[in-house]
Amino acid sequence: MKKKKSLKDLSKVDQLRDKYLPLLKTAGISNPNLEFDLILASTLNITREQAVIAETIDIKKMRILETKLNKRIKRYPIQYLTGKINFMGFEFIVNEECFIPRQETETLVEEAINLKPKTICDVCSGIGSIGISLALYLRNSSIHCSDTNPKALICLSKNLRLHREAISNNRNKVVAIESDLFDKINKDLKFDLIIANPPYISPGDPEVGPETSYEPRNALYADNNGLSAIEKLIPQSKQFLNKNGHLLLEFGYKQSDQVSHLAKSNRYEIVKILIDQEDHKRGILLKLS
Repeated sequence: MKKKKSLKDLSKVDQLRDKYLPLLKTAGISNPNLEFDLILASTLNITREQAVIAETIDIKKMRILETKLNKRIKRYPIQYLTGKINFMGFEFIVNEECFIPRQETETLVEEAINLKPKTICDVCSGIGSIGISLALYLRNSSIHCSDTNPKALICLSKNLRLHREAISNNRNKVVAIESDLFDKINKDLKFDLIIANPPYISPGDPEVGPETSYEPRNALYADNNGLSAIEKLIPQSKQFLNKNGHLLLEFGYKQSDQVSHLAKSNRYEIVKILIDQEDHKRGILLKLS
């Protein structure tokens, strides 16, 4: 029989809330109550709703919780602390070896869904949030996800297993490839859609938030004012597109003019500039002219 914990082996959750909520707020966390509950839920392996009403926590779990909360006070990303994110309404596994997908990238995925492509290449795929989301919304599609980070691809594989049944039910096929842009993509392959969220932050950008310092630099930063990866991706993508195929690309909100000029110089037609939830120019839909 499992031994019941005595009161001295338990700590009150309310006391921890009273201690850490002011510290989280002082650290600049905009919603400390929500984040406390999410971190508590991940520590106890319960739902957020259960965490809200939790009254006690054992000493061992309390120490783990406090370690996580102290990390969050130092602006360590909450996604790494909980081990998951929500993207396009789906749960994805993430860890500190991987770039954390942002909400603004959902604008890109929504546009891709509207195109109803049958063959897709998700370049700079990371944990697979774009490619797998498309596999969960579309049917009868073949999706190649490529990334240069082998550790991100391990996480991608976990997310594929997490959503395997739904992807199969949609009759979709998803393949993961370790590749620097198109280097390892079969040259005979052609796609209806190439979609990418490449690194586009300029090194030393003063607007970057504190959490990004914990993420892999090569997934965030690019030389030449953040444009070096995009400058390679746009011309290289042309040989992998079907006739009437599209290139859908995310960029920094100050890079619209430069990316548009680069697209036109590579004989792409600009179909649309995408606006994100913050009313920033965040992406571009291109078609070979």
